[in-house]
Amino acid sequence: MADARFSQGSRAIIFGIGDELLRGDYPDLNSSLLARTLLHQGWTVEEIRVLPDDLPSLADALRAAGERVDLVLTTGGLGPTDDDLTRHAAARAAGVELNFEAGAWQMVLDWYGRSDRTPPESNKRQALVPAGATPLNNTHGTAPGLRMALGKATLFCLPGPPREVGPMIDGALMPWLEAHAPGGQVLHTSRVFLASLSESQFADEAGSLLERHANALVGVTAQAGRLAVTITARAADAQGARELAEGLQAQFLERFDRHVYSTTQPSLEQVLGQELIERNMTVTVAESCTLGLVASALGAVSGISSVLSETFCTYSNQVKAHRLGVDPRVLEQHGAVSEPVAEAMALGAAREAGARLAVAITGLAGPDGGSPTKPVGLVCFACALDGRVLSIESKRFAPAGRNAIRTWTASRALHLLLLAVRATS
Repeated sequence: MADARFSQGSRAIIFGIGDELLRGDYPDLNSSLLARTLLHQGWTVEEIRVLPDDLPSLADALRAAGERVDLVLTTGGLGPTDDDLTRHAAARAAGVELNFEAGAWQMVLDWYGRSDRTPPESNKRQALVPAGATPLNNTHGTAPGLRMALGKATLFCLPGPPREVGPMIDGALMPWLEAHAPGGQVLHTSRVFLASLSESQFADEAGSLLERHANALVGVTAQAGRLAVTITARAADAQGARELAEGLQAQFLERFDRHVYSTTQPSLEQVLGQELIERNMTVTVAESCTLGLVASALGAVSGISSVLSETFCTYSNQVKAHRLGVDPRVLEQHGAVSEPVAEAMALGAAREAGARLAVAITGLAGPDGGSPTKPVGLVCFACALDGRVLSIESKRFAPAGRNAIRTWTASRALHLLLLAVRATS
């Protein structure tokens, strides 16, 4: 019943579960992500609550929610310890037995098997499944999720760690949402991922593209110097919904061409890394204020060692001169945070690493060290390819704190590398 195609239902409740959330030990990052996901799919979130690790309270809250709305989402409480009670509460709320499920246990075994380990006995708790529920594979952790009928609603129970929730939204929740669009219509979602563009700049340039359409909803999320644009369109059939979403997507692609790095992959470093590997283009990085953030991002790409052999963290002027060959006279005349120094760093890094492509960063992340002519947030970039400088620029980031400036700077450097790679096509 709950997994049938909806004719009208579009109301949802989200529960974050765990005493650690109520104590304020950790922020509830999952509920906001789930709320945005539902909004983009045409759902109305009526309530977001944080619940304790208490079986009667959990069961009562789930039972009441299952009678009120059409979809209930929970995160947390699926671990292997005695205070992980979500699966028990779901069974009690639905009035069904909780049984050991071989398929769920195999998911746990598969997770441990990836590192040639055997799960402790306590992990068998994670294979307990309410009768009639469907276990959901968790590719980033030991706890399988659950999907089941609960009153008039469908209940999804997802794990608590945010790094596990995101993949489960993509792998388990989104396909269900797209197949159960509110109002009996079919939804199609298209995406555009952008870099080197602030949310306010994007809004100014997008203009009428952000207007609320009768059959398409545009959502924008900013994080780590990047923007994710989600376009959700609804129609009576799949083809109509897809054409509406992709038509609006095409307009965004045309308007923001230089800023677009993907329509499928949210990770800028993954897109960059794969294009470097496909072209067999060797690369290196010379970092001052970011001190390894760009290199670390590239290091997350599988197979990057085929094109990345060495990177440089050159904080001091002495190291810039000794390791990268930056002329001390240039450092003295222009200062470390300057375009001439960034240019020399990029050329020197490429030369020393024997790489075709290099990006260099030198800047003031603060909170101290700024001056009227070189304020905190000033960062200079240079990108070099095959022994010549492709681009040099200075950018003034808002004084939003050291970590934010370093994060935005790293994102911009990755985007400059991607632009350079694509310019060779």
